[in-house]
Parts: sequence; structure tokens; C-alpha cells
Amino acid sequence: MRWTIIALIVLFAGKSCTQEGFEIKNQTKKSINLPFNLESNSMSLNPANESKLKYVIYIDGDCGSCIEKIFKWKDLPNDSPLYSIPKIYIVGTSNIPRFEFMMEHSNIKFEYFMDSLGLYLQINEIDNPAFHTLLLNKDNNIIAYGDPFAGRKNLLKHEKAIRLSALRRR
Repeated sequence: MRWTIIALIVLFAGKSCTQEGFEIKNQTKKSINLPFNLESNSMSLNPANESKLKYVIYIDGDCGSCIEKIFKWKDLPNDSPLYSIPKIYIVGTSNIPRFEFMMEHSNIKFEYFMDSLGLYLQINEIDNPAFHTLLLNKDNNIIAYGDPFAGRKNLLKHEKAIRLSALRRR
């Protein structure tokens, strides 16, 4: 009896892991839509960036520790493969005055798009936090996802995608 219960637990646990892996693999073939009606804090930002590669980084503007992650992107060493890739920051917040207050009292300055209606997450059906940092090709297809600063494995995944993209251009 006990072995039967253990076998059922292992069977269902394996099924849920496989299903999650399947969903993530399907997401990487997905094209991301960048909404054009987001408010920018800079006149130089263009969501339809025609760069060969670009990062789209979604930040929860209601989360102080999420905003602090911008420091990691700003402090990238010049020799990092991630350094030269253009970054499009999208800040999602329903409390714009609070976010602006936090930005005013921090030492971080960056150009971003404000998404107070949650359009970016809705349009792209993104509900997995792993997809808040996306490396996109020129067609806005996902080629790597996840926070490259979350661990060595994620960083290597992004660096590999960048190298493969460079090889394809040659």
C-alpha cells in the first residue's frame, strides 16, 4: 500500500514537471508584442527597436527589490556580452506617484516605459516571472529568458544565445 502511494506521488510529480517544461519550451518560440502606447520617460526610447538583439526587461514598479535589480544591469562590466545589447525597460505599476517617489530618492537613473494598465503582460500572456527578462531577436522572438543574474546557469544560457545569434549573422 505504501509503495503504491509513493509511486503515485512520483508519477504525478513527474507529470507536472514535464508539463511545466513543455510550456516553457513553447514560450521560447513565441513572438513578443511591444505595445506602442506606453508612456516613455524619454523621447529617445522606441519600443520597436530594430536592433538584431534586444533585452526587454519588465520591472514591477510596486516592488522595491525588483527596482534594485536595475543596478545589476547598469553595473555590467564592459567586457560582458550582455553589456552592448540594447535594453528596453518596461515598468508596471498601478501606483505611479509611489514609483516616482522611489525613483526620485534613489541614485538610479534609466530610461523606461511606464505600463500603468498592465498591457505588456496582458498582450503577451506573461504570468511566469521567469519571462520578465527576455532576450529577443530582431523579429521579437524569445531566444533566452530569465534573470541572467539569478545564477551561473541562467547567465550561461544568455551568453550562449548571444554567441549563436552572432554566428548566424556571419
